[in-house]
Amino acid sequence: MGNKDITAQAKRKIMRVGAETIVPELMDIVCEAIATSQENLDKLCKNMKKLYPEFPASDTIYRWILKYPDFAEKYRTARRAQAQLFVDQIVEISDECDDKEVAKATLRVNTRKWLASRLLIDYADKQQLEHSVTVTHEALLIEAEKISTRKE
Repeated sequence: MGNKDITAQAKRKIMRVGAETIVPELMDIVCEAIATSQENLDKLCKNMKKLYPEFPASDTIYRWILKYPDFAEKYRTARRAQAQLFVDQIVEISDECDDKEVAKATLRVNTRKWLASRLLIDYADKQQLEHSVTVTHEALLIEAEKISTRKE
C-alpha cells in the first residue's frame, strides 16, 4: 500500500479516540488506499482491515465524509485518482483481450469509462444545449413600436 504505514503513535491515538473521530495519519492512509485500489470501498476496507485492524469500515468513512470537510475533499481527490487509474487501464484491457473475451472486455472498458465520466470532468459526456426561438413579423413590429415610443 505504498510506503505509508500506521505508526504506533497513530495506532494509540486511534484506540483512544475511537473510529468516529478521524486521525490525520489514518485519513492519509485511507485516501492513498482508495487512490491506488481497483476495489470498491466496502471490499477495500475489509481487505485493509485484515492488514491493519485500525482501518475503518466503509460506513465509518462515509460518516467522515459528512462530518469532516477536509477529509471529504481528500476523499474526492482520491476517487479522482482512482478514476484516472481506471482510465489508464482502458487501452490495456482493449489490447489484451482475445476474440473469446470481447464481451467481458467491453463491459470492463465501459464501466471504467462511466466511472471516469462521473469523477473526472475531462472525460464527462459533453452536453449540447439547443435553444430555438420563433419570431413572427408581427411580434417584431410590436417590439419595435415599444422601443420607439420609449425614446420619445
